[in-house]
Amino acid sequence: MKEASIQAQGLMATSQAGAVMFRVNTGIAWAGKVVQKFKKGFTRYCTIENPQPLSAGLCKGGSDTIGWTSEIITPEMVGQKIAIFTAVEYKNAKGKATKEQLNFIKNVNDAGGRAGVARTPEEAVNIVKP
Repeated sequence: MKEASIQAQGLMATSQAGAVMFRVNTGIAWAGKVVQKFKKGFTRYCTIENPQPLSAGLCKGGSDTIGWTSEIITPEMVGQKIAIFTAVEYKNAKGKATKEQLNFIKNVNDAGGRAGVARTPEEAVNIVKP
């Protein structure tokens, strides 16, 4: 199964399990003054004056989806909910997390959040609701 399909099913499954998760798109685009636009077939082109790179998304290694899981906690806070930061990195059966992704996951877990790598929607649910 493709990673995008696993991720889409994982987002639905984690939502049904009570987590609030968002897809984080990452990449680089160019911004600047457009001085020329044209189209060749179905492809659009433009020329940009004084181009500047624009990075989007989280930090390097940030997970595919982030959000929170609400929990009701201990006696001194009875009835209050807390939001636990949650991050899921999706991989297909052969996919391998990068060193930066594993570091991000470790940092989230070390700080009291919930994070991990999921290859199935069930694994994603186990991350958000251990």
